[in-house]
Amino acid sequence: MHPVFTPPLPATPAPSRRSPFNPWMALGALGLVLLLNPGTGQAKDSPAAKDAKAPAEASTAPASAPAQKQRNRMGECSAQFKATGKPGSERKAFMQECLRKPKA
Repeated sequence: MHPVFTPPLPATPAPSRRSPFNPWMALGALGLVLLLNPGTGQAKDSPAAKDAKAPAEASTAPASAPAQKQRNRMGECSAQFKATGKPGSERKAFMQECLRKPKA
């Protein structure tokens, strides 16, 4: 009689040593949360929210008289430079000289 032959059992995969944590997936999930977050967590009536709005409101106020005069003067000098037909590389020197001159 022959001994009973039993085939070897199929090899089972070795347990994985890799962690299931994937840093790229975690970073993507965090980005998604930040992207879809409707607010910053600040209450609308909080003092910090009011302070954040203050600079934007201040920038819409009319310019002071000296600043307005300077802008007008720069506009006049710029128009004079365009009338000369000089190349743009000479504009800086022309503008400095024009702004130094007292208005006639």
